[in-house]
Amino acid sequence: MPPTQSIEFDRPLLIGHRGFKAAYPENTMAAFQAAVRAGANMVELDVHLTKDRELVVIHDDTVDRTTNATGLVSGYTLSELKKMDAGSWFHPRFANEEIPTLKEVLTALIPTVMINIEIKSAFEPDRPEFGDIEMGVMELIRREKAGASVLVSSFDPRIIKNVVRMADAPSVAYISETAEGEKTVNTCRDLSVYSFHPKFQCLDKQMVSMCHAEGIFVFPYNVNTDSDFNHALQMDVD
Repeated sequence: MPPTQSIEFDRPLLIGHRGFKAAYPENTMAAFQAAVRAGANMVELDVHLTKDRELVVIHDDTVDRTTNATGLVSGYTLSELKKMDAGSWFHPRFANEEIPTLKEVLTALIPTVMINIEIKSAFEPDRPEFGDIEMGVMELIRREKAGASVLVSSFDPRIIKNVVRMADAPSVAYISETAEGEKTVNTCRDLSVYSFHPKFQCLDKQMVSMCHAEGIFVFPYNVNTDSDFNHALQMDVD
């Protein structure tokens, strides 16, 4: 079934990828708040499950790259993750930044800005937590009454299908590093997506037109320069 809620926006929709990560440590409250101040209409973030089944905002499945610790996110409890330094790797002035929970971000930012929640996956169908992260995200969205302000996305079609099947499903999006014409459009149609999120470098105007013909919005990622931005607008992305 298609999602029961849909976001509304004015074009172009400006999305802060992991917040304002060019100038702030990614996926932290500092980065999200800076993105809002800079004029973003939506912020994108990534979620993983902790050892004690809490939803935290971090891109990688390990803490190695963006904290002062090492190991799998799923190997730590929320309390243990909260003690890590999630800012100094970027610059010493961000030493007090924590790994935020998804609830903290939703509470702080909605309704000021919309949120694109990317659900990460290790692409292992027999992972014990498969499905738990989708259910956790949906339960939180319902509790926060945030359905009209969020877009749930993933590279993993299985995750998108799980979300769409749930009651009060929000808008969903399919992320891909490729854009393979009719094949990709068919995938998006089969998943009942609101939007397609391709890597900017693989996109062309014909692909955008094909998506639009099916009522699918196109939000490319890695649009990082003025030249990229102008080229994206010329391709009529959303």
